[in-house]
Amino acid sequence: MQYVNDPYPWTEGIGGDLTIVDLVANGTIMPSPAAALWWAIERGASLLTAGGPSGAGKSTLANACLGFLPDGARAYAVAGRDDPLRLPTVGGPIYLLVSELSDHPRPFYVAGAAARRIFAKVREGARVVGTLHADSVDEAIEVLGGEVELLPEDIARADLVAVTRVVDDPGAGDRRRMWRIPSDRPVRRRVVEIGLLGPDAERGVGWIPLATWNGASERLDLADAPAALARWAGVSRAAAEKGIAERADALAALAAEGRRDPRDVADAVRRLRVS
Repeated sequence: MQYVNDPYPWTEGIGGDLTIVDLVANGTIMPSPAAALWWAIERGASLLTAGGPSGAGKSTLANACLGFLPDGARAYAVAGRDDPLRLPTVGGPIYLLVSELSDHPRPFYVAGAAARRIFAKVREGARVVGTLHADSVDEAIEVLGGEVELLPEDIARADLVAVTRVVDDPGAGDRRRMWRIPSDRPVRRRVVEIGLLGPDAERGVGWIPLATWNGASERLDLADAPAALARWAGVSRAAAEKGIAERADALAALAAEGRRDPRDVADAVRRLRVS
């Protein structure tokens, strides 16, 4: 992946470039759900990561998943509401990186007409990776349709929503009480839900659970992701199962061996890259 413009609007909110193996090793996400994200993003899926307060890990997860982008992918960091979105017209797929979909008046946040211009580019073939404040896939859809003012058909084009949460903090889901987690507070961040969005005849946009939080085991369990992703990608379920399992094994092995270097992750991605 290469940036085609100044990456600062995206990287400004990310403290340290943790890889997906870092997140597997520290328990933020289990290997199989991470592998499902890998498999889908490699095939061109867009991704939105959602979390309650700032500090829940949504930007870190989104940034880590950039390592899964298809060959030749180019990233364009959206510089806020007035960005002209002058995208390259030749070359590999373009990914619009949005630091946050929100009507909050911070410089790089987008909503309303600016968000709709971004998703007009998605309708034309670009993809999007971004973040938003929401504590579930359902709430993310509500925020995108309400606060962000996107049309249902555009929300459905976001493909994947992964929700992060601080699982041992009683205020983590209360956005009114705690907008930002203090930097000196020890927390455990976990991906607690992954959904695959799509059009719905009645609601405009619906979603299928790819991974759900198991409160008893305190872990993210893979739902019937291979079947759902196989239908989305137009491949057999067996092919999706094999691809996700291979990627889960690779992530688990790297984490067990302590190989968190981005080059090790990139090597694994190249080795398993879809042709």
